[in-house]
Amino acid sequence: MTISTYTSKATKKVTYKVTVTKKLRGQIVARKYRQFENLDEAKDWESRMRTYLDTSGFLGNTISEFSTVREAAKVLQRDADSGFLSLCKTEYSNLRVLSDERWGLSDVPLCDLNFKHIKTFCYLRRGASAQTPNVDPQTTWSNLTTLTLLLRTANTRYNASVNKELLRNSDLLDDLRRENLISKSKSRRRRLSPNELDRIFKELQERENQKRVKIPNALMFILSLTTAMRISELVNINIEDIDFDKKIIRLRQFKGFSGNLTDTEYQPLIRNTVELLKLYIDEKGITAGRIFNFTAGGVTKGFREVVRKLNIDDLRYHDIRREAISQLLDMQLTLKQAMSVSRHKGAKVFEEHYSQPDINNMDDRLNGSGTPMSYELLDSIKRQYLRKAMPSPCLIV
Repeated sequence: MTISTYTSKATKKVTYKVTVTKKLRGQIVARKYRQFENLDEAKDWESRMRTYLDTSGFLGNTISEFSTVREAAKVLQRDADSGFLSLCKTEYSNLRVLSDERWGLSDVPLCDLNFKHIKTFCYLRRGASAQTPNVDPQTTWSNLTTLTLLLRTANTRYNASVNKELLRNSDLLDDLRRENLISKSKSRRRRLSPNELDRIFKELQERENQKRVKIPNALMFILSLTTAMRISELVNINIEDIDFDKKIIRLRQFKGFSGNLTDTEYQPLIRNTVELLKLYIDEKGITAGRIFNFTAGGVTKGFREVVRKLNIDDLRYHDIRREAISQLLDMQLTLKQAMSVSRHKGAKVFEEHYSQPDINNMDDRLNGSGTPMSYELLDSIKRQYLRKAMPSPCLIV
């Protein structure tokens, strides 16, 4: 463990960088970094991270069966903030809902949770009128999905004796659906048109040229399309986890990450991703740790501002992941090859939510004419970006 102190020459501001490593038989198996403005906070985080690494990724029984839903939610949020657990933006929001006393679950001990509590929660969320609900059934279902995550994490990671299968009871779910209290969200079909892809990229490049913007927006946009990673996964990759020769990355934090250090996933890096990352790493002089020193929220905020400026309707950042995966199918990759990139475990979710073939002008394309497809335009954009960053023909594929 080391705590390094840095003082800004311009502002005289002091920051503390904590580095914690774990070795196994002389080899470094884990290394964590974090910066703080307060020394006591730095020491506290170092102590907790050391405990975390020394116990192979488990913090122990900090949640018990007697913890209330609110208490358990706070532990999950705290550990996610510290990097011990991976939570997406929706899960953070849902945990705040579960902790709100208005909805009847916040003060219920985990061991006492039962069907009656769940139904009461759903009725309170809906309100008195089924015709004009306060909260739509899809949102309530999302809340309960995060409650399932909370129970499962409490049981498997914190060893709490709770019923992690509570919300898998088919009779309960059928009853809630019959009352229209819950409903799964409709699958999105949104893809980017070639015109939208080109306009967004050019506007993001313009945004990068502004002095106040520190995030390489255009690069993150391209990487999101070439890797098909979730943005929360992409911004947290470490240089040590990339095999530049085999073009494979080891993901240590991803959707469904349990917090256990042995829980990892591997993904191939395709479509010039390695070349793009090498350029950025060399430009910034990065030798260890995280490659990107900004958050997923910063990337998505810039994207939303650009989409709004361009008057592009109904486009979310996560739609880029669908576009990236669908492009692989447009390029005639097999289903299994595409799923090795998307890391979906089953074909049902993959085909329902992410496999959206480009049907625009299909007859023209079959006849060898028509506008370029999105993946062809992305290849052109990559070549432009690589040529501008490093005009070497060996990098341009």
